[in-house]
Amino acid sequence: MNRIIVMFQEDDVELNMSFYDYVEEQYRHAKPIIAAYVTEKEYKIMAEQIRTKGYLTERMPRATRKDLGYEKYRYLLVYNYAGNNICIANYNDFNQRGSYTLDEEGLHYHKDGLQFPYDRSVRYTVSWGIKIYTTETYEDVICHYTQLGMKIR
Repeated sequence: MNRIIVMFQEDDVELNMSFYDYVEEQYRHAKPIIAAYVTEKEYKIMAEQIRTKGYLTERMPRATRKDLGYEKYRYLLVYNYAGNNICIANYNDFNQRGSYTLDEEGLHYHKDGLQFPYDRSVRYTVSWGIKIYTTETYEDVICHYTQLGMKIR
């Protein structure tokens, strides 16, 4: 799928753009981002919310998980301004040992690294102004950046 949902400070939009192109563009400009994985079914619910209401339900202060219709905490990647890199997390197992980071040099694997939601050295050096929702999986992202030694541009 070549579409993503992006939450800005005040606006939620669906973009007809590659997830990877969008992430790389934000990285080039050192913009704080966080991305989360959603299933195809959840993505359709979110796109419908934007079409009908103009925003995602998660903006509502008292919205429950049931109200949302999607899981908003399957964090996939985040920009780490202290390391000037992108930390990639396995949203299926945040306790997993071994983590990936991505920068201009390419994809790096850290055998004893923690997933960014639990890595204190990363958790306190990230912030986000843009949240991206994608149907790209953890495996898709790792595969994309390992093909032919791809680097973030």
